[in-house]
Amino acid sequence: LDSIERQRLLEMTGGDAVPEVRASALEALGHIGCAEDNELRLGLLSALKDRSAVARRAAATALVHLGLEGNRDTVLAVAVLLEHSDWPVQQSAAYALPWVAGHAGCDVAVDQAIARISSRHQATKDAAATALRQLAKMEGSRAAGVTLTKVCSLLQGKCGDAARCGMMNALVEVGMRGNEQALA
Repeated sequence: LDSIERQRLLEMTGGDAVPEVRASALEALGHIGCAEDNELRLGLLSALKDRSAVARRAAATALVHLGLEGNRDTVLAVAVLLEHSDWPVQQSAAYALPWVAGHAGCDVAVDQAIARISSRHQATKDAAATALRQLAKMEGSRAAGVTLTKVCSLLQGKCGDAARCGMMNALVEVGMRGNEQALA
């Protein structure tokens, strides 16, 4: 990918293009970009805030295709979006977090979601609970075990009622096999 083509694709991810064009450009960047390209990584993270759901989904997928799965900085950047002022961005972050966390970053992702479960803002609590549910649902990953173990241990420890309620809701809604063991 030469710099001119890369720049054109980055420009196509901007707000002037129709959502489908932005999404296509994001997908292309995810397939042909380079994980070491920090400007590209920042552009994809910025696209998680796009007003279009199709573009946000493409940005999350591109981050994974780019090979940033498990990258601590990327996981942290996505986790911060759980607190974004726009609900659709929060939800995109909640669903993108397990993707970018993968096996290597699941501990960080779970910790980041748990840290936001006691937020003063209900939308942030909801996004964090959604992220925990998605992390716990990851098949073939140790993220499910990490999520359930950490949430259960926090429920037994000292935490506020709001956090306890949010974590209980996340556990109840997971609905996956193996919960019986974690809840025992």
